Amino acid sequence: MSDTKKFGQALGRTSEFHEIIQDARDLNRGDRGPAGAPWRDPQAIISELPERSQIVAQLGEECGLRRADACYVKAEQVDIAKGILTVDNSKGGQTYQVPISNELGQRIIDHGGVSIKPWQYGADLRESAQATDQEGNHHSFRYDYANNRMGKLQDAGLSYRAALLQISNEMGHHRPEITKYYLRG
Repeated sequence: MSDTKKFGQALGRTSEFHEIIQDARDLNRGDRGPAGAPWRDPQAIISELPERSQIVAQLGEECGLRRADACYVKAEQVDIAKGILTVDNSKGGQTYQVPISNELGQRIIDHGGVSIKPWQYGADLRESAQATDQEGNHHSFRYDYANNRMGKLQDAGLSYRAALLQISNEMGHHRPEITKYYLRG
């Protein structure tokens, strides 16, 4: 058993700790794409993925979910009538809600939820990126989400500050300054 796995078990959160370590390794290897950027063609990436990985990617693209949250969405977290997905036990143990399209919500319900190991999804995503000649990872979908959502909210009449606060909450951030990182360039 690896030292990181032992440490994660000691903390009682093995999978979450392991994922944090993997994210750090990805950053070190440069898997975040060019300076943390959105995909050039996110739909091409998504269309190349296997079914469950497509749903995870769409949760990043359309709802701004983190990989760890998107890989384990339960059908009961989706409220089709309200167009809301409730994210439970996210980073830091927080719960928050994000808008979800009827189509994506129904796909989740039809599949009885999403359950895919983050490492498997990551492997699928790397394969899809290679097949479409793109650079990035799941975080690239969060960039897409933040930028697309900002445009929609401002088109609907929200000020930059009000839209930033809403997106920050939807992405599970505690501070709008973190969300600004996704909106640069």
